[in-house]
Amino acid sequence: MIQVLIAPALIVGLVFGLLAWRVVRDRAQERALAVRAEVQSAVNRALDGESLLAVQVEPASTFHPGRVVLTTPTGYEWLVHEAWNPVISHAPRDYEVVLRHAA
Repeated sequence: MIQVLIAPALIVGLVFGLLAWRVVRDRAQERALAVRAEVQSAVNRALDGESLLAVQVEPASTFHPGRVVLTTPTGYEWLVHEAWNPVISHAPRDYEVVLRHAA
């Protein structure tokens, strides 16, 4: 009798567990997109329009905090200097700000 109840309970628990995990990941992704929009807007205002400074945002996960990644081509590092204060002021405190140098 108990085996008849355990199998469906495990299947239902597995399905609801996966759905809950997906909801959490979707919310983290939505937050990352909102952070990217806010930071990109601040960068565009600081640099008076679109520039060669790329803004990427990685959502937070269980093992690492979210990341705001700034990338510039060689020779345009001054863009990071110009946009640094707006990026820091608009990036959430629980996100890392990472600088990458494009080859």
